Amino acid sequence: SIDRLNAEERAKLEMLAKIRSESPAETYERFGEKGIRRCPRQFSKHLPKLIGVEFTEAGVRDGLAYVAVPNGRIFYGHTSKRGHRRDYEYVKDLLCSKLDADTYLLSLDIVRRYLKYFTWFPKEILPGEGGVIVEAGAYLGHKTIRFIDDVVGVHGKVLAIEMMPDNVRILRRNIEENDLGDCIDVLEAGIWKESGQIRIRGKGRQRNTLVDLQKLEPDLNLTAQTYSLDTILGNWNQP
Repeated sequence: SIDRLNAEERAKLEMLAKIRSESPAETYERFGEKGIRRCPRQFSKHLPKLIGVEFTEAGVRDGLAYVAVPNGRIFYGHTSKRGHRRDYEYVKDLLCSKLDADTYLLSLDIVRRYLKYFTWFPKEILPGEGGVIVEAGAYLGHKTIRFIDDVVGVHGKVLAIEMMPDNVRILRRNIEENDLGDCIDVLEAGIWKESGQIRIRGKGRQRNTLVDLQKLEPDLNLTAQTYSLDTILGNWNQP
């Protein structure tokens, strides 16, 4: 019974029940004592936004997860890690049936960066239709594509700057699969005060930098080509 759970386990039960919009008793009945004990201490803060979102297609192709959304866009990304796979088992019945454990992480990314970005830029600082955007740290290009769809349109232009080679490969694939090569340019480089090559510090696929930050690993055995922003803009063939 619920009475056998300790304080930490009760907190996990209440958290999961809230996510699932059901009573703790219903959640306990669904997963049992063992399931609650194994439940993650927390889920992605973007999970509530994913509940109820429809995808038209999802799967794994060439070792990459992919999802398609109703407007026709298709997005590639990394398959889920072990922790995300565990999370998925507790909420899979709440999500679009097209998703599975492999595509769960990518679906969270798409909700966050393309469909319902949890923070977005003030309208007054964004260009209008046909405008130009320079995105520093484009990651996999999900938000890059939103800049085209929601801000500058296909007659505008986005320069997507990303320094991590694995990310750049997926970024280019997302651009190609969505036929956006004419309006998105990619630069594989880091932005720095001067041109050169610098060792990358980082942690994971996103938290990477050229700056000496104590929390990040001292060396990823990767070197980034760097340019100053002035150099990048000067060499980019845009009016």
